[in-house]
Amino acid sequence: MNILYCFIIILGVACDKPTPMPTPPPIKEPCEHVFYGRKYCDTTPLLKNLIWSKPLTLMDTTQRPLGIPPRIVGDYVLLSSKFENSSDREIFYLRNKYTGELIWRYIPECIEDPLNVPHTVLRIEGDEAIVKAKNRIEIIDLKQKKTRLCIKSVADWQLIGGFNLIGPYIYTTETKWEQTDFDSVSIIKINFENGNFEHLYTRHKKEDLFRPWAISIGTFAIKNNGDTILTYGLPEYNFIKTYGRVRALGLNLRTKQPEWESRNLDTMNHAVMGFHTSLVNGLAIITSQRKVHALDPLTGEVKWEFEIKYEDNAISSCTHYGNYFLFKTNGEGFYCLDATNGALRYRLTFPMGQIDELNQYDGIAYFSDDKIYAIDIVTGNKLGEWANPSAWLYPGDKFTWSNEGVILDPSTGYLYAHDGTRAYCMKNPLK
Repeated sequence: MNILYCFIIILGVACDKPTPMPTPPPIKEPCEHVFYGRKYCDTTPLLKNLIWSKPLTLMDTTQRPLGIPPRIVGDYVLLSSKFENSSDREIFYLRNKYTGELIWRYIPECIEDPLNVPHTVLRIEGDEAIVKAKNRIEIIDLKQKKTRLCIKSVADWQLIGGFNLIGPYIYTTETKWEQTDFDSVSIIKINFENGNFEHLYTRHKKEDLFRPWAISIGTFAIKNNGDTILTYGLPEYNFIKTYGRVRALGLNLRTKQPEWESRNLDTMNHAVMGFHTSLVNGLAIITSQRKVHALDPLTGEVKWEFEIKYEDNAISSCTHYGNYFLFKTNGEGFYCLDATNGALRYRLTFPMGQIDELNQYDGIAYFSDDKIYAIDIVTGNKLGEWANPSAWLYPGDKFTWSNEGVILDPSTGYLYAHDGTRAYCMKNPLK
């Protein structure tokens, strides 16, 4: 009896299973946010990959937005802010690229004009930053944290357009004004070490009322005799007829005379000023308002031309990889051409307007607007589309990514961008 009783007790325990608890629903991260009337639902890869985010310093208000795209300088990242009022000047922020720690806050000494004026260029050479804005060029020693050179135009002349660094010289352009119009434009050579400069070639206004409007310097080539030919785009504008034309010219730097001048390549209107010149596998690729031309940089012979669709308005920014020439327009069109013959490889559409900077690394193009995008240049496949982590970090903010560019640091693979008042460092979700 005792044995049977124990068996029944054991059997009863084995059969009396506890009631299972219901499985709790999965916890969802906050997803939907509204930026400028558009809803975004994202898996927040940039938030998960965020290394640091830093606002402007307490000395600067949130009304002073970040401007020029980030630039990598060794172990640092250089950012800059725009002005708050008409009498203000740019401020540079040098931060540790790994931690975001502010190393140096600097107001340029010789740049008297706000750096949000047209034709502002920031370029890094070694441990120095070359800043070109309006009628000043300032060379800043980022290692010593001071201005090394301040270069100014002479009276009645104003620096304009971009610049190129060939050996120890900066090649850029300046224009002379006549009342409210351009009278002439000149290519100048500036010694990078001491700031001395000379006028190499001046283009004057013509009897047909076309005045030189600006110059786009982008590339150079070497002849068999060793002469260097500088290729640039030359827009000219007629203020009476209110339209312009674009030509290209190759300048021999030894003789200081044109080696060649092209035919008219394109027409332009007053509002469009975006011109780019690139050297792609031996060809000078020049973009104008609506066309892309490939020229022999030594002879000026036009090898091919391509025109964008009417609805894409104008070309805004470009980059290249191998024989692939990629550019964005002010409309939704995103084009990739075969640089050898101008054939269209593909056209993509993105719901965005003008972007100021395209950067490519190992065949992947990165750019930003309201999101950061990455596309494979060869195939045109979209590899990534990532929303701003600010929506999750700072709810209520309405800042979106700047259209001025996203930078990848080749040594770490990290991405750097800003959204107006904050700078971000993120691990690349593609890595």
